[in-house]
Order: sequence, then structure tokens, then C-alpha cells
Amino acid sequence: MRNVQESKAMPIKRRFASVVVVSVVVLLGLIAFGFLQRPRHPSRVTDGLDDPVAMQALLLKSIPPGTSIKEAWTFMEREGFKCTDEKSQHWGDANHVQDYLYCDRLDGSITNPMKRRWQIALIEGHVQTIDARSSLVGP
Repeated sequence: MRNVQESKAMPIKRRFASVVVVSVVVLLGLIAFGFLQRPRHPSRVTDGLDDPVAMQALLLKSIPPGTSIKEAWTFMEREGFKCTDEKSQHWGDANHVQDYLYCDRLDGSITNPMKRRWQIALIEGHVQTIDARSSLVGP
């Protein structure tokens, strides 16, 4: 009689152990997914924006007209942008060539194939104008 009870108890223990293992794996997966969704740089003031007008306004507040390109470059790179100094180049709809600081950044989580691309031009030797453009890129 004892062997019958022990044999019935074993499958229940195995099922319980399996449920616990699966639950732990799912929980760890959800935690990892949550960490992947978080912004990598929570201190960036430009994170979370999706509107070019809002980005332009925020950048003009952070980099007011008259700011040196060096200071602007430092700020933009701290915000996660990759910047290059463009000399005598066309930007946007301009019919003439000009000097500007060009900055580019992709926003989005690792798990989402869609990204937001920011393209920013800070015009002239000392910042006079900021043009912000945004587009979605992905498969």
C-alpha cells in the first residue's frame, strides 16, 4: 500500500517541480524583456521625443543661438548623437551651401525592429538655427 501512495506522489512532485521551473524561466524572461525596453541613457533630456518641432524647441533651449559649435557638439554627443562638421554642404531645401554641425541618432529598443532616426543640423559657426528631422526606419 505504501508503494502505491509513493508512486502517486512522485508524478505530482515532478509536475509541481516542472511548473516551478517554467514559472521561474518565464519570470526571468519578463524581467530581461523589461530591461531591454528601458532607455539606455535615462539622463538624456532628448529621450522619448517623437516630434521634430518638440525636439527643435528643446535643442534651442539647451543650445541657445550664439553657442559655440564645440559646446553644441559636446551637448549633442552627451545626448547620444554622432556628429560631424560639414563644410560648404547643402542641408535640406537650402539652395546654397553652408557650414553646419550634422548629428544623427537612432532611437528604439533592442527588441523592436522599428527605430526613430533623428537628423539634426546646427547651422553656422556659432549656432544660429537648429533644424530637426525625424523618420521611422526598419524592415
